[in-house]
Amino acid sequence: ARPHKQRPPHQRPCSPPELPEAHEAPPQSLSSGWAVRQDESLSASTSVGNFELLETCAADATREVKHWHAHPPTLTLDEWNSFLDADGRVVDARAVKSRAFYSGLDNEARRAAWPFLLGYFPWESTSADRQRIRDTKREEYFGYKAQWQNVTEAQARRYSKYRERKSRIKKDVVRTDGRLPFYSIVDGRRNLNVDLLRDILMSYAFYNFDLGYCQGMSDLLSPILFVMRDEADAFWCFVGLMEVMESNFHRDQNGMHSQLLSLSKLVHMLDPQLHCHLEKADCLNFFFCYRWILIIFKREFEYSKVTRLWDALWSQHLCPNFHLFVCVAVLQQHRNTIISNHLELDAMLRFVNDLSRKIDLDAALHDAEMLFRFAGEAGVALLPPSAAGTDWNSGQN
Repeated sequence: ARPHKQRPPHQRPCSPPELPEAHEAPPQSLSSGWAVRQDESLSASTSVGNFELLETCAADATREVKHWHAHPPTLTLDEWNSFLDADGRVVDARAVKSRAFYSGLDNEARRAAWPFLLGYFPWESTSADRQRIRDTKREEYFGYKAQWQNVTEAQARRYSKYRERKSRIKKDVVRTDGRLPFYSIVDGRRNLNVDLLRDILMSYAFYNFDLGYCQGMSDLLSPILFVMRDEADAFWCFVGLMEVMESNFHRDQNGMHSQLLSLSKLVHMLDPQLHCHLEKADCLNFFFCYRWILIIFKREFEYSKVTRLWDALWSQHLCPNFHLFVCVAVLQQHRNTIISNHLELDAMLRFVNDLSRKIDLDAALHDAEMLFRFAGEAGVALLPPSAAGTDWNSGQN
C-alpha cells in the first residue's frame, strides 16, 4: 500500500532546532531505573507512525524496501571475485556497494572489499596496481613506525605529547574488546594483536601529528585489524576511515556539533512530535546520541553486527552520513517509551545507554532506508558535508 501523508497530533511543529555549545562528551556508562518498552518497528505496509511523509519518495521507498524482505545471502569471497575482470578490476562497483549495503560481507570478502570501501585501493585498479600500492604503502607505514620506535629516552623526556599519547594508547588498547579471543589477555600474558593495536595507533599519531590520538580511535581500529589480519593494510584502511571521521575528534567538536545539529533537523522533519517532546525536555543538543555518532555504533552491537553495519555505512550506497538516518530510526522505534515516560536529558542518557546490545540491526537498517527515501532530497540537504568533502566512492557512483 502506498504510504499517505499524515499530520502529527499537535497543531504545529516546534521551532527549528539549535545546537547549544558543548564542552565534553556525555558519560560512557549510566544505569537505568525502568524497563525498556520495545515499540513496533516500521514496515512498508504502515503509514510509518507519525511521520510526515514526502509524496515524491514514498512510492520509491515502498518499492526499494523489498530488498530487505528478500534476505539475500551474505556476499562471499567467491562472489567478490566474480565482480573482477581478468586483470582484477572491479567491473560493477555499484553492484558491489549494493550487495554490501543490503547483505553485508563475510570476513574473507571484507578483507578484499574494505580497502576499496575505505579508499585504500582505487575502484579502477588492477591486481598489479594494488600490489604496487601495497608495497609502497607498506614501506611508508613501517617508516612511520620506525620514527616513534626510535625516540630515545632523552628525547621522550623533552617530548610531552609523545609521552601523553603513548600513555593513553597503552591504557586504551588493553581495554579494547578484551572479551574477544583475538584481543583477550589471559593471566597477564602478552597478546600480540593488542601490541599491533598499540603500534598502529602510535604510528598514526606520527602520520597525523595534528590529531595524534583520541579516545575512541582504538574502538574504530579494532574491527579493522580483526578483519584485515595485516598490520600495514589495517593502518591504511584506518587512515582512510579517519579521513572521513577525523572531525569527530577535533578539540573544538565542530564535526560532532554539525552531525548532532543535522540529526536534530532530521528528527524535526521526520517525527515532529518526538522533536517537540525533546525540545520541551531540553534535549535538542542530542548529546544522548553522542557515542553512537563518535564511534559509529561500535559499542551498541555485538562484534559481528558492528562489522555488518559498517559494511552498509561504508558502501555509501544511499548517501554519506547514512548513520544519521540509523540514529533517527532507532529513536523512532522507541519514541513511545521516550514520550510516554517524559524522559528528560539525564533519563535520555541512561535510556539510550541501556539500549546497547538491544538494538535490532536489521530493523534499524530497514527503517533507516525507509526514512531516507521518505525524506528525499530535502532530507539529504540537512546532512552535513561529507567529512570535509571526502567521498571514498565519488568516481564510481
